[in-house]
Formats: sequence, structure tokens, C-alpha cells
Amino acid sequence: MESLNLFKAILDAGPSFGRLERIDYPMYVCLPPTHSISPSFQTLVRTTSSTIHPYLPLPNNLRQLHPSARDSTQLLGLLAQACSELESVSCMAATSQSGLEVVEISAKCNTWSRAARRRQKARGAVDSPVTIDNNVAMVCFVHCARTGAGEFYLEASWAKGKDRSLFETFWSHTSRKIGTGLEIAAV
Repeated sequence: MESLNLFKAILDAGPSFGRLERIDYPMYVCLPPTHSISPSFQTLVRTTSSTIHPYLPLPNNLRQLHPSARDSTQLLGLLAQACSELESVSCMAATSQSGLEVVEISAKCNTWSRAARRRQKARGAVDSPVTIDNNVAMVCFVHCARTGAGEFYLEASWAKGKDRSLFETFWSHTSRKIGTGLEIAAV
């Protein structure tokens, strides 16, 4: 609550604390109709001032550059393969109205961390799921795009879930799997 009051005070103080930018995230506009993000969250405001950055929440988008990728089909195929290797993770591709291919990934529980894999080997069972509605612990949307230099990257947007570390560890695990797949394809 204190950080919210501090944020309001800084915004009320005016331009001496930095310039406010309006950022429109087209990613939210082109998500499949099953997404859980309401239209009111499509426009976000971020400040350029470093004074209040420690009080702001972390961004919900993570980007991983894959310069050795040939095309988006290769990256999305490796993403689907990495998801299919994990129990309790489902991967569903959809094309938005703007033509952007978006992949919806949902996980019922953590089966990708080292600790979860060790427990699964030892007991032959997965972790007890940390779930929210519809038995889903985490939902994210992933799309592939190109940088100005022509290199491909995957960007994941955390859409649902209570535990941010679940999203971050999932993205770290799949990014490593995709990187390994690209190295094998290059040989």
C-alpha cells in the first residue's frame, strides 16, 4: 500500500520526476479470444524516471533472442517440442486477426524444475499442483518476431497465475531447450 501511495505522490508531483510514456502493447490486442486480460489493461503507463523503478512491479513480458534461428516456424516447432516433453503442460497455437501466430501455454503444475524432475524420478509422481481456476497454475502467451537486424526472438507474456517464479522458471527451461535444439540443428 505504501508503494502505491508513493507512486501516486510521484505522479501528482509532475514532470520533475520524469516523463511519462504511454505504451500500447499490441500483443494483448492480438491474443486469442480465450485470454484473460481485459481490454482495460491494454494501455500501460511506465515512467522513464529511475527514482520509482524499485517500487514498480516487474514486467510481464520476457524476451529471448535466438540469432541462429532460420525462421519462426523452426522456433515455434522447437517450443512445441519442449512443451510436449513436459507433463501437465499444454500448448495450443492460434493465429490472430493481424496474422501473428500466438501460442497459448498452460501448466497445471511445475514439472520442469530440477527439483520437480528429481522428485518425479524418486517417487514416480509429479509435484502437487499449485493451481488457480480450472486447475491451471500458469498461463502464458508466446509469439515469434524479428528484430530490426533480422534476428528472430520469442516473447512470452505471463497472463495468468499467482506465482511469478513459476512463469520465469518455465520460460528459462524452455528457452534453454530451444537453444539446445537450435545448436543441434546447426550441426
